[in-house]
Amino acid sequence: TLVAARPILQSFGLPVIWDPEKQAVVSGTAVLPAHVRSGQSFVHLSDLERQLGIKSHWHELEQLIEFFVWKVIVEQTELAGGAWIDDKGIWLAIGRIAHALELPVVMIPERAVVIDGQGKEWLGRVCGEDIYVSAEMLTEILPIKVIILEDQKRIEIMRRS
Repeated sequence: TLVAARPILQSFGLPVIWDPEKQAVVSGTAVLPAHVRSGQSFVHLSDLERQLGIKSHWHELEQLIEFFVWKVIVEQTELAGGAWIDDKGIWLAIGRIAHALELPVVMIPERAVVIDGQGKEWLGRVCGEDIYVSAEMLTEILPIKVIILEDQKRIEIMRRS
């Protein structure tokens, strides 16, 4: 399924740049191969989901597609693009979360590895400019609590007391 890139990305406050050499839309470090029609760039819906965490839901009755992202709140501050969901669970952007909490973490994107404060390596998934890990793994890497409010598409993260 192809969707118009610019209006969707802009609605979430994400940067949108056209790369004519790659024939792709660039948003941060995400490179989305595009098809150009009538001067507008279209990207695969699956690329939006996989690379930027933007989810969609098709409403058959209204013939309408709804786009959304999960809100991630860290110590009462909302992070942009901090989570995405697939059939294996909820994935959280450890780099952004650790930075917001001023906690040490080393990321090696080439290997999709995160190294915690004790030097232990954890395998995650690279998505855009961050490495994503499961909510459970995040609580093992960082001294935090994760509360998932599925009905609100909201995740609250706070330091363990």
